[in-house]
Amino acid sequence: MQEHPDPVPARPFDEDGQRRDPVSPAGLSAGDLTQMRRRATAQSAALMLGPARRPAEIPDTPRTLIAATFTVEQVRAMVAAGLPAFAMLAGPGWTMTELPTGHWPMLSRPKELAELLLAM
Repeated sequence: MQEHPDPVPARPFDEDGQRRDPVSPAGLSAGDLTQMRRRATAQSAALMLGPARRPAEIPDTPRTLIAATFTVEQVRAMVAAGLPAFAMLAGPGWTMTELPTGHWPMLSRPKELAELLLAM
C-alpha cells in the first residue's frame, strides 16, 4: 500500500491542477479558485482513503441526484456497469437531473443549484 501523508494537504487549486483535471473546477472563476485556496484545509488520510460505509437498507425517503460533473446518461451507464460508487443509484425511487458544471456547483452555478434544490 502506498504511503500517504497524514493529514493529506489541501489541493492547491492552481493552473497545473486545472490542466490535470479540467472537469472538476469547470465554471469556477479565478476569484473562486482564490477563495478555495484560502479556505482549503488538510484532511485526515483515513477519511480520504478509508471505505465509505452505507446502511444496508436505505431509508424510504426521496432520493435525488444532481449530476454536475457527469451527464445523467453517463451516471446510468456507470450504474449499469456495476461501478461500486454508483451502486446505490440502481435502487428504486431515484430522480436524476443535470446541472452541467464542475464539482462545485455551489460556486460555479449557485442560482441554478438553489432552484433545483428548491424544486425538490
